[in-house]
Amino acid sequence: KNYLVTGSSGYLGKDIVLELLKHESNVLSFSSKEFPQETDKDNFRHFICDISKDNNEIEIHLTDFVKKFGKIDGLVHLASRGTRRINLNLTSEDFARDLVEAPKTLWSTLMKIKPHINLDSCSIVIFGSLWGTHIPIPKMYLDLKNEPSVSLTASRAALRQIVKYLAVIWAKENVRCNLIIPGWFPKPGKTERLDYMKEITGRIPMERVGIPQDIVGPTLFLLSEQSKYMTGTEIIVDGGYSLH
Repeated sequence: KNYLVTGSSGYLGKDIVLELLKHESNVLSFSSKEFPQETDKDNFRHFICDISKDNNEIEIHLTDFVKKFGKIDGLVHLASRGTRRINLNLTSEDFARDLVEAPKTLWSTLMKIKPHINLDSCSIVIFGSLWGTHIPIPKMYLDLKNEPSVSLTASRAALRQIVKYLAVIWAKENVRCNLIIPGWFPKPGKTERLDYMKEITGRIPMERVGIPQDIVGPTLFLLSEQSKYMTGTEIIVDGGYSLH
C-alpha cells in the first residue's frame, strides 16, 4: 500500500509513519520539520515543506512517488495549526485567518492528492480535535494561557463538516473519508506541571493522558480493509473524556 502522511514529524505523526513502514507500506511524508527519527528504508520519502502554501513542490514530489510506487491508497492528514489563549479582542482579520487556515490546508492537500489516488479503494483519515465538538474549560489551564482560541474551535468544527460532506460525495468513487478525534495527548515538556496533569486526568475516566501508540491502532484500522464499510464516521480516542 502507498500512503501520504502530512504533519508526519509531530508527536503523533511519527509513530503512525513508523508503524506503516513496519508493515512494509510505501510512505510519502510532508512536514514543516525534519523527521525526528533516522530511517534508511527505501520505501520512505520525507520532505520539508509548508503544505498550507499553494506551490508546485508537493505536486512534484507526489508525481515522483506515484511513478515509483503507484497510486495513493490512503492519506493521513495531521497537519494543523491554531492560535492558543483566550482572546475575545481578536481583530476580524485575525479571526478569519485562524478560522480558515486548517480547512484551507486540508482542502489544498485533498485537491493535490485527488488526481493520484487509487480509485479502486482509497481511505482518507483526517485528524480533528475535541475542540470541534466541545468547548474547553478555562480553569483547567491554570496559568499556562494555552487554551484553544475561539477561532481554533470553530476551524476544527469545520473539518468535521468537510469530512462528512466528502464522505457522501466521494462514496461513489470508492473514496472513504473518516475523522479521528484525539483527546488529551500532551507532548512531554522539559518540566512537568503535575497540577496541570491532575486537572486533565481527573476528568478522564481512564485516569491517564494518551500516548502516541494509543492513536496508531485506530488510524491503521481506518486505513485498512477492515473498515471498508465505514465512511463519514468519527472515532474518538480520548480515554472517555468526552463522555462528561
